[in-house]
Parts: sequence; structure tokens; C-alpha cells
Amino acid sequence: MNVKSSTCPACDGTGWVERRDDVGYDGHVTMVRCPDPAGVHETAAVARLARISGLLPEETTVRLDDVAPWGDTARMTELAREFIAEPWGFFTLWGGYGNGKTLILQAVVNEFREHHGDLGTYVRMHDLLEYVRAGYAPNAREDARARYERLKSLPVLAIDEFDAARMTDFAYEFRTAFLDDRYRLAITRRAHTLFAMNHDPSTLPGDLYDRMRDGRFVIFYNGDTSMRPVLE
Repeated sequence: MNVKSSTCPACDGTGWVERRDDVGYDGHVTMVRCPDPAGVHETAAVARLARISGLLPEETTVRLDDVAPWGDTARMTELAREFIAEPWGFFTLWGGYGNGKTLILQAVVNEFREHHGDLGTYVRMHDLLEYVRAGYAPNAREDARARYERLKSLPVLAIDEFDAARMTDFAYEFRTAFLDDRYRLAITRRAHTLFAMNHDPSTLPGDLYDRMRDGRFVIFYNGDTSMRPVLE
């Protein structure tokens, strides 16, 4: 991370510091990433993620304890707790509307940061596509490649409505490449991705579904009906 900031006491905003390692000769130094003792770079990273994320301010407080424990939703919540404790790469939730899938995705992102310090984000598939596509604009602060790389390497990424976005040629190519990149990181436990869908993942193109159903991962079907009609 190379975050420009004049307030970081360790690196003066370069994102790098010298570390003496004496390799080859006494006094040899290597440049390593700034340890961020004042939290300057983390604050900047959180601000960048906030521009991507679809979380409202009050949704950043959502936790798994906020999900009503009944039926399949109770089991879905248990699996989410297991995923936070020992993440396994891909975690796909699917089923009808209003049974807590979105809350689970939001809570997992929030609790990962709270328990592990891992930065992550929640985003709808449509907004994810629009964020990257905006990088092709002539006046974009970051180009599309930089945006793609940032998303690709996020420790935790929760993609809601994964099957709801309109599949233009750009969207189809992006989704195929991006899922493969996240898959390669997932199987080495270097990054973790959650998906929420309303339709059976087996209806996705075969190459995408084949990665999701990898035996190291979990696909969970929630058959509960919507909780929204009884909310007050």
C-alpha cells in the first residue's frame, strides 16, 4: 500500500521504511512496508473501501447476533461464525428473498475487521461492476486496472446479488476473470469471498459454478421464507 500522507511518523507518506538486515555487508538496508504505527494508512484504506462499499453507516454496526435465529437461517448464521473463526475461501448463500443473506454478508465483513483486523467490503454485484467500469472514464482518479487489483486482493469481499446484475459483454468478462482470480487466492487461504444469490448457483455458467462447488468450500441453501412481512 502506498498511501500518500504527510502525517505518518514512520514513512512520511511514502508507505515504505528502511530496515537494516546486513545482507551482504554491514549496514545493508531493505525497503519494507510501513508498519503504520499511527494508523494513518489503515484510515486511508478504510476511506477507500467506504467509497466502494454499499454499507450505510448504520449497517457497519451489524453483527451476527442481529440475525434472528430460526430455521435454516440459524444454521446459516452458525456457518458464518465458523467461517469467521477459520475461513475456507468461498462461502455461497442462496435462497429466497428476505431470509437474512444480506445481513450475514454485512455482519461477516464487520466481524472480520473486529476480530482479525482484516479489511474487507460488502458490495452488490451491480455496484462492483460500476466501480470498475468508472475507471475507464478520462477523469477517473484511478484507472480500471488499479480498481480491479484493489478489489482482487481484498482479504474479505462479500458480493451480494451476485446473480442479479445485467450481463453485458463487459460484465460477463469481468465476472469470469474476477471470480477466477478470487478463486486462486481462496484455495491458498489468502483471500476469502462470500456470495449471496436468489437462484441456484448451478444455473451460473459451468466454469463459475465449478469453482464455487469446490469441495473445500461451502454452498448453503436457505429455504426460509421472508422475514420482512413480520418486521415492525
